[in-house]
Amino acid sequence: MKRLLFMFITLSSLGCAVQTTTGGAWTAEQRPVWAVSAGGTMQALRKSNVVVGGRATSRIDDGFVLRSGVLHAGYDIVSEKTRLAIEPGVDIGLGGPVVSRYGGIGSYLGTNVNLRCRVAGGDQEPSYNIAFPFVEVVFSPRSGVWMPPEGSGNVRLYHDLGLEFGLRIGFGSDVASAAQGRSPSRVESSSPREDR
Repeated sequence: MKRLLFMFITLSSLGCAVQTTTGGAWTAEQRPVWAVSAGGTMQALRKSNVVVGGRATSRIDDGFVLRSGVLHAGYDIVSEKTRLAIEPGVDIGLGGPVVSRYGGIGSYLGTNVNLRCRVAGGDQEPSYNIAFPFVEVVFSPRSGVWMPPEGSGNVRLYHDLGLEFGLRIGFGSDVASAAQGRSPSRVESSSPREDR
């Protein structure tokens, strides 16, 4: 029960979202192909915070061909006065590049930066809502290297580059905020003031 309560408080204070992006992907200096990435992530709401998430990437080639699964860990830098945010992070994954270069399941190490602009939903000012949705436009460049599986006889590292655009849709809550649901006027009245 305590673990469930801890998870609820954590998710409430950070927020959750699903993200779908699409764009060009390049592997080992080959011509770009069209790719689609989709996944879920935690998200900072009011203040900058550490976030984790995951995504799967597919190639669009007479249907969707699943190519990789990646775990992402980063730091969500939230602008308190605007609707902009930047989320740099590190990726580790399994699978292969969008353009197949080897057989079997390889490993991936790289970086990914999500540049986001909120177009609908809660802003950075606390509203003390139990739950609120939000929608963001995302630009998501990534770069890394794919390593073929051990024993394949291929020791080459394949550089992977992606430039994708898309949407992030999620929800957040002020249940775990320091104000614990009090109205902004009550929070202001309860805060200490300096004598004039």
